[in-house]
Amino acid sequence: MAHNSQHAHDLAKKIIKDFLGEPAEALFGVLLRLGRSPLPDISRACRLPPKLLRQALLVLLQHNFVRAYLQPEEAFVTGVRPAQHLYEPCTDWALQTLRRPAFLLTVKSEVTHHAAGLPPDPDLAQSVMSVLLDHGRLTCVV
Repeated sequence: MAHNSQHAHDLAKKIIKDFLGEPAEALFGVLLRLGRSPLPDISRACRLPPKLLRQALLVLLQHNFVRAYLQPEEAFVTGVRPAQHLYEPCTDWALQTLRRPAFLLTVKSEVTHHAAGLPPDPDLAQSVMSVLLDHGRLTCVV
């Protein structure tokens, strides 16, 4: 369900500010105002230094607070518009972070599977889940 109300947008911005800081909040606010937009439009509207804008966008993407789309190139009578990436805010995912404590309590209370020969450790399971939630998308290299 999409949360498009001003209250949902304000709450999402507060959550992002507390979780990721002011540059991420500023970028998210611009995306809420613009909707799905290419990076040059976002950069003009946001007025963050390019390096800070890039870092804020990457962390928002990592935590799924922003979605990225590749719009393929299109041919028109007047010429070809090159392919471009579009970025869109995901208010629902930002609001979902309010449910993290419930996820952690469920993990802690439902731990029944454990390594052979070791007793179940609900605190360890809760810690692992907390780290996964805090870091967004993770890649495991083995």
